[in-house]
Amino acid sequence: MSEKSQRLADLLAKVPATEIPFPALEGKALLEIGFLCVVQRRLSETAAEKTLAAVKGTFPDWNELRVSQVQEFQHLVQTKSPEVAVQVARDVREFLQEIYQKIHGFNLDALKGDIAEAARFASHLPFLGTSVGHYLLHLACPDELPVSPAIVRTLDRLGFAKRTSSMKKAQAGIENFVPEGLRRDFAIKLGLVVEKWCDAKKPLCWSCPLVTSCPFGKKVEREHKQLQKRLEVQRVRDEERQKKDLEKERKRAAAEEKRKLVLKAKDDARRAREVGKKKSQPAGKGKKPGAAMPARKKSAPKKSLHKKATTGAKKK
Repeated sequence: MSEKSQRLADLLAKVPATEIPFPALEGKALLEIGFLCVVQRRLSETAAEKTLAAVKGTFPDWNELRVSQVQEFQHLVQTKSPEVAVQVARDVREFLQEIYQKIHGFNLDALKGDIAEAARFASHLPFLGTSVGHYLLHLACPDELPVSPAIVRTLDRLGFAKRTSSMKKAQAGIENFVPEGLRRDFAIKLGLVVEKWCDAKKPLCWSCPLVTSCPFGKKVEREHKQLQKRLEVQRVRDEERQKKDLEKERKRAAAEEKRKLVLKAKDDARRAREVGKKKSQPAGKGKKPGAAMPARKKSAPKKSLHKKATTGAKKK
């Protein structure tokens, strides 16, 4: 094994094994293998095999299963949990929909022997996953090195190969240090690196297990740490400013409450004075002087006439 091959093997050993056990291949089509990989995310290998057999025995073709409602086939999922059955049924529909959109059908075996088409298929599979996609690529073209544009990008960042749009040139530059016995792990583990960390636009190098051996990753990690420091400084400033604002708001609220209490005390004192004045006044005092005047004015002419009549009688 060459020095470059040994370095690649050491890097692949750092990549954690996928949690999904890759199923046995005897007598299975590529679509069925992909189906089992998806179902085994929630079921055991045995339950996944029984679910596949139940689905194939119930539905005449994959497209009918794709367009069926979850309620129509969730009972075929081999589990005692209704919640898990619903989740698995949804995963199956999502998987079939993604395959249909990629190749406008379900015959993945048509990719066998065509490394270019198989590489394009494996490069972008958001639901199925790049690791499973590259495993299917390896199965579709077992005599070829399982290389896709995403793998070439990762190897370029790791310093193993130069990026190129030609898969033939990429294979020629890579296959020299990838032994045949390493090809399966090469496809699955590098596919997992692409899937979880080595995104084309937003790589998560600081959490990638290969960052210490990746020149590109070291640079991104360094920039990420610097960014985190700046964000931490900004966060502390924001917290201090928020504390000051809260303190100002607390003081303002306290001053407003104090002002309201002073106004209330003044208003209570004014009302108390008014009540005291009313209680201290004697009965009848405080009436308006002209209130009874109209009655006296009306009775005045009667008294005058009476006096005149009395005077006239005396004179007679």
